[in-house]
Amino acid sequence: MSVEASLRPPAASTPGAARRLARATAAGPSEFAEISHRVQAMGLMKRRYAYYWVKISILVVALGGVVAGFVLLGDSWFQLILA
Repeated sequence: MSVEASLRPPAASTPGAARRLARATAAGPSEFAEISHRVQAMGLMKRRYAYYWVKISILVVALGGVVAGFVLLGDSWFQLILA
């Protein structure tokens, strides 16, 4: 298969699919596109770095606590509680 053939959009396999494709492109922006623009305009897709840093910090501290618990409990059945 050539590179040009792989870059071409796939042809509609049935006449019904061709009509749906033509109707979708002629109708204008899809409902998804409209909702996507609204969401981006409201700023809901912005990254929240502080949230991720707090979450990662809490998880690292929790992991350290579990590891410390394993070390302090030693060879004990109470390790199952931490597991």
